Amino acid sequence: NYIDYNRVIEKSNEKFDNPFNYNSINFVTSCRLVEQKALDRFIKVHKKLEDNGFHSMVYVLGEGPLEEELKNQVKMYNVNDSFIFLGAKTNPYPYIKNADYFCLFSYYEGYGMVLEEAKILNKRILITDTAAKECIENYKDSMVFDNNENGIYNGLKEIIGGNNIRKNQETKTNNRETLINQDKIKTNYGNDYAEEDRNIEKTNEHKANGENVNNVENIKEHYEKIIEGIISIL
Repeated sequence: NYIDYNRVIEKSNEKFDNPFNYNSINFVTSCRLVEQKALDRFIKVHKKLEDNGFHSMVYVLGEGPLEEELKNQVKMYNVNDSFIFLGAKTNPYPYIKNADYFCLFSYYEGYGMVLEEAKILNKRILITDTAAKECIENYKDSMVFDNNENGIYNGLKEIIGGNNIRKNQETKTNNRETLINQDKIKTNYGNDYAEEDRNIEKTNEHKANGENVNNVENIKEHYEKIIEGIISIL
């Protein structure tokens, strides 16, 4: 089937109700809610990951005859806050584009046109070992998991764990930068207060000598410079 590259790109840039939690890693899948797509297995794997401290968000685009059954399974496992059914979307492309990964963990699968669309959107793609792997054979940003619970669990565990390490490193870097900025502010404040003290001493000396000094505008200008300096640091 023909895929209109420009249309996919154009539709992916349309406004949408963004559900993603960017404090976490976001997986999205788009499929019919039928047995072939193995969403029941995906839910089990997700539950196991959550129980073992590997947190992520999963978003499912689509509808089908197993919808209520799958939603009940999510409630039973108490993961309804992190495994979310968004329903069918006339335009799924913004959701695929803005997620961290596109997943297709089917029991069996054909070529998979949705994978071609995910490739157009430059998404990182995760699939199980089915005939669909032909679609991503020469696509570097992809991974194929063993087609069983352990294969999916181990693959996602590695990805989520790596993401947590990166976030911790980013947090440490941000904390160091914050401390450096705080030190700069303290240093500037100290210098500015010292200079202001000297100005006050000079003004008092002038007053003691009977001089008529109007220093209000100078002080106002000085404080404006202090504020500009702090803003430039932040």
